[in-house]
Amino acid sequence: MLLCDRLPDGTVAGRVVVEAVYDTVSGDRVGTRTVDAATGTPYVPQGTLGPCPVSSDCAEQTTPTATEGLCLADGTPIAVTIVRDCTGAVTSEGWVNLTTGAYSAGAPPAGTVACGDSRSIAVSGTFCDVDAGGEVVGLVLIEYQYATDGTIESVRLVDAVTGSTYTPAGTVTTCPAGEVDPPEQDVVELCDTAASGTRTPFLRDFRRDEFGAIVGHSDYTVAGAPYTPAGTVSLGPCAAPATVTARHMNVVPGTSWTPAQVQAGRRITALTYTVLAGTAAVTDAAGTAVNAIPAGASVTWTNEEEGTLAPPTSIAAETGGRVLVHWTEA
Repeated sequence: MLLCDRLPDGTVAGRVVVEAVYDTVSGDRVGTRTVDAATGTPYVPQGTLGPCPVSSDCAEQTTPTATEGLCLADGTPIAVTIVRDCTGAVTSEGWVNLTTGAYSAGAPPAGTVACGDSRSIAVSGTFCDVDAGGEVVGLVLIEYQYATDGTIESVRLVDAVTGSTYTPAGTVTTCPAGEVDPPEQDVVELCDTAASGTRTPFLRDFRRDEFGAIVGHSDYTVAGAPYTPAGTVSLGPCAAPATVTARHMNVVPGTSWTPAQVQAGRRITALTYTVLAGTAAVTDAAGTAVNAIPAGASVTWTNEEEGTLAPPTSIAAETGGRVLVHWTEA
């Protein structure tokens, strides 16, 4: 903030900038200090600090400004100061190290960026550590660290798998053809259900990088042509849901229910029999027969999800009996 040091008689003893002071460890703002707007040196007010008066004397009028929010390449916060005359021409330029308070004339060093946008470290692509026998014994990244002036300050080899410093066993060079596995891909079958209920099967081909992370996908028809889903996408085959049919049979003496009652090409999903009068005889799928089942008895069998029910082999009404059998088939 630009202020003027005004004496009791109203004259301006100096122009100053009030700048922030940051903790050297945490980087937190801990206070402010007052420096000469032209030189950046500490300034002790002789009068009262306040807004600078507007002068019509353009030959002497200046407009100092200070820009914060910039950092050197090593993360040190700085303020850039520029003084312009009333024509807009720059009369002086410099920068202040906000950690030490040191002022330097001229433009800030190369590599100065917005704080938080550090570019002091860069990592190359993947290289291979090849031993004397031509075998690849490790995957390596090359990490470059830059000095505040933008020159390379140090180079470190990094294990591409663990991220720790890597010590070569052979020669670090470009990986031989075929030694670095291409990105993995896997295909799943999905179903695209339109608002009208139309179901269209398609294939989704996921692309993965060398670390197994999904980096993209492409969709295709089952014939291999490009495809764009237009409805709700769900996992799994796109077969139309089976129609479940409910059926029943009145079993009286001289008749019986058997699996032959199930329509050809269908499978039974559930069955219940109820003895309405007299007694009944039932033989289950394992061949176990039970006779004289009394009136009022009722038994139900259902299949598990995706399973197939093996129903009784025979349900019959004994003399004077009557049995109601009802079942579903899909």
